[in-house]
Amino acid sequence: MPAWDALADVMRGFRTAWGWGNFWGHMMVAEGSVDAALSYDTSPWDVAARP
Repeated sequence: MPAWDALADVMRGFRTAWGWGNFWGHMMVAEGSVDAALSYDTSPWDVAARP
């Protein structure tokens, strides 16, 4: 089995895969290129402050 096929099999086991799309937008905010980055389907516990 080629490596890409094995990776695809692993990725199919996850409901959501975060990658460059989520990372890149927030990096652009950090460097000041854009004013905001939005994530869809965010739950309160995804953004809640931790102690």
